[in-house]
Amino acid sequence: MPDPAPARETHATTLSFAPDALREASGPESPGDDSPHRYWLAGAHLMCSLPPAAWTLFRLAEHKRGGTATHMWRVGALAWRFAQALGMPGIEAQALGLAAALHDTGKLCISNAILEKPGRLTRDEMHVMRMHPQLGADILSAIGGAACELAATVARTHHERYDGTGYPYGLSGNRIPLAGRIVALVDVFDALASHRPYRAALSPAQIVGAMLAERGRHFDPWLLDRFLERSLGAALAISGGAR
Repeated sequence: MPDPAPARETHATTLSFAPDALREASGPESPGDDSPHRYWLAGAHLMCSLPPAAWTLFRLAEHKRGGTATHMWRVGALAWRFAQALGMPGIEAQALGLAAALHDTGKLCISNAILEKPGRLTRDEMHVMRMHPQLGADILSAIGGAACELAATVARTHHERYDGTGYPYGLSGNRIPLAGRIVALVDVFDALASHRPYRAALSPAQIVGAMLAERGRHFDPWLLDRFLERSLGAALAISGGAR
């Protein structure tokens, strides 16, 4: 899965949590160039180890309240569809979708009292909640295999923000792996488009407005533009009004 977004930083500063064997780096390209480049994050061999781990974790997620399991599945479907819309080969789009479906694995370690709280979290509760990216990455890495390493990358980086204000590592721009940038976008979309304990689902116009307000802040501008151009309708069909 090469990164299709234009490079905005020098290649030397790009960080990837993907295994070295999966990287296929090319030279830096000029801004505005939409041609594929950077490195591979997924391949056919990834499919061999992910499904059994996914089913095991989802059986655990089914016992969680607060919609964790269904949200995880929707994010997987959204990432898969968006990857296809970006022109990624089918096997890579599928691998990303399965990895994306495991992005909230760390929430299996978070109390339902926090996950389902209808009001604002306290500072201590927020600290606990912000542990779930690394907790999920640790679980997936412990399972082992290249597929689970991709899933661990997604789990670890899906709360990073393009402007560097996210967590847990404060990565910015293309320092955030492509898989993490994609899942950060579709994760927020699903949250906005579905009902939550603290609010009703937003309308399509409200969703688009909220996401455009985070263009270049939370989201990679190039990816957000492609998502709204190519995937909005399909995404609304997946997430619209879900619980």
